[in-house]
Amino acid sequence: MTCSLCNKEILSDSHNAHPIGNEECCSECNSSSVIPLRLFLSGIYQDKALVLNTDNSISFIKPKDTAFELNELQEQVKGYIEVYPLMIPGHIVLVNEEGLIHNMEFNYLASRVFGMKAVGPVMICPEAIFE
Repeated sequence: MTCSLCNKEILSDSHNAHPIGNEECCSECNSSSVIPLRLFLSGIYQDKALVLNTDNSISFIKPKDTAFELNELQEQVKGYIEVYPLMIPGHIVLVNEEGLIHNMEFNYLASRVFGMKAVGPVMICPEAIFE
């Protein structure tokens, strides 16, 4: 059996990949992507932003102060920020404005989870910490 996220052979335990998909995933993808996304979607992280990386990993980022500054946002998307027109209640979705120009890698995770057609890292930021 192969992992539905990284396409590597599952050598040990397999896990339910929901909400990324209804297939099975390996333990590594479960730890780096599935569980963090489940925690984020539960709503417990109102003081952190979620970053969906092109390597299918997920990270959480806290602002240095009470809200993110422009340079912090640009650092996460690796360039100029653009608000992506995706409605996630209470959140703002940010992508790299020049991602296609710079031939950034397609964000498979963002596509699977949110139906986005985005390249590069995707940041989902609670409105409360976005200025």
